[in-house]
Amino acid sequence: MSTRDDDKLGVDELRARDHVRSLGVPRADADFRARLKAEFMGGAITERVPVSAEAATEARKVLVLPRPFFARPAFWASAASVAAALAIVVGIGNRGPDWQVTMAQGDGEVIVGAQHISMHDPKAIGAALARGGRVHLPVGNTLELVAPGEVAVRMTRVTDMTLPPSPNRWFARDVQVAVRQGDTFYSTGGAFHGAKLHVVTAQANVLVTGTSLAVLSNEDGTCVCVMEGRVAVAEAHPKSAAAAASHMIPAGKRYVFPSDGTESFEDDILMYSEHALHSLHGTAARLLGR
Repeated sequence: MSTRDDDKLGVDELRARDHVRSLGVPRADADFRARLKAEFMGGAITERVPVSAEAATEARKVLVLPRPFFARPAFWASAASVAAALAIVVGIGNRGPDWQVTMAQGDGEVIVGAQHISMHDPKAIGAALARGGRVHLPVGNTLELVAPGEVAVRMTRVTDMTLPPSPNRWFARDVQVAVRQGDTFYSTGGAFHGAKLHVVTAQANVLVTGTSLAVLSNEDGTCVCVMEGRVAVAEAHPKSAAAAASHMIPAGKRYVFPSDGTESFEDDILMYSEHALHSLHGTAARLLGR
C-alpha cells in the first residue's frame, strides 16, 4: 500500500496508476489451486521461513549425551576383573593356617594319601599334610600337628583318620575329622573361637566348639573324654528319637558308645586320655596361643 497523496501525483504517475487499475485480476493455475487445497485440508501448510545453509545444518544435528559410566562395556569389564581379583584375595586371606608337625616319634612310615613317608622326616610329613589328608599311622608311633592359633591334633597307636584343612579365619569355619580307628587328641587355641570341629566315628558324632578332648575309636566302640570345656555328642546311627538327641559331656567326664549296640553311658575321664592331653598342651601351647 502507498502512503502518497494522489493530489500530488504527476501526469506520468497518474497515467501509470490508471493503467494498473485497469488490469484484470490474475487467476491461479488449476493444478496449483488443487495442490493448495489438498495441503490446506491435510494440515500440511506451514509457514516457510528461509534459512541459511549453516542454520539448516545446525538444525539437523542431534544432541548426543555421553553414556553413563555404568552403561559402558569397559566399566563392567573392569568391575568383573576387580570382583574376580577381590574373590581371590578374600579366598586366600580367609584360608586357615597350614598344619605344622610338632612331634613325630617312632619308626617305620606314615602313609598320607598314597605317599609313604618316613617317621624320621617330619618336614616331608608336614608338607604332605599342610592342607590335610588321609593319614595311616602304624602301631608304636605318635604324630602331632598344630594349626597355629586354631587347633592341635595328636594321634597314637594304629590310627586311620582324615584330617581336614584347618578352620578358615573369617567365614565357612566348620571342619570335619573322620576317625576310622585310633586314639586322637584335640586342643583348641585362642583363634578357634567361632569355629566348629566335627569328629565323626562309626558310632558317634562329636561337636567341638572350644575344648580339650580325646576321641578313642576301636573295635569295642567310641569313647569321648573331655578334660576342658564341654562337648556335645550324639549317636551316629540312632535307633530312636531319644538316642538321636545330643548329650553334653562336662569337663572330667567321658561318654562311651559301645559297638555291640548296648546303651551308651557316661563315666569319669580316663587317666590315659588326661595324661595325653596334658602332654599335648605342653608341646602345642605356644603355637596355640594358650
